[in-house]
Amino acid sequence: MTIMLKEKAFLLLILLSFIWGYNWVVMKQGIGYMPPLYFAFFRVFFGAIFIFGFMAFKRMSLKPQYIFYAFVLGILQSVGFIGLTVLALEFAKAGKTAILVYSMPFWLTLFSFMFLSQKPDRKEMVSNILAFTGLMFVLEPWKLDIYNLKSLVGDILAIASGI
Repeated sequence: MTIMLKEKAFLLLILLSFIWGYNWVVMKQGIGYMPPLYFAFFRVFFGAIFIFGFMAFKRMSLKPQYIFYAFVLGILQSVGFIGLTVLALEFAKAGKTAILVYSMPFWLTLFSFMFLSQKPDRKEMVSNILAFTGLMFVLEPWKLDIYNLKSLVGDILAIASGI
């Protein structure tokens, strides 16, 4: 019996989820062998080599059309997202860091309201209230230990990465 295309896509999505999920474990272990920003550098560097190699193989232009935007987005992605993520992993648990980093949709809704005047509808409001509540349960501000700020630093870096 052959697997239908939708079933195959669903199975591949599950596999991808496991790979992405386990990637956080690999990153946490990786920063145990080198400083976090070195790890971030090598992650971006080898990713860029792969992408440029693939583009050259496909005979695609390596020159970006909009250099300024490519630069700004590159800095935000490599320094803002990847750099802050690996720094957060230095101070916090991998699972908690992953959840806080991927709080992006929550922040996107908030920023689109603030900067684009896009008023959220009722479903978005309810889901964001629930997301914020969940974020508070993950952060556990009622357990804040002022004598052990290491975890708090990791939480702040992870949230900044998501923003």
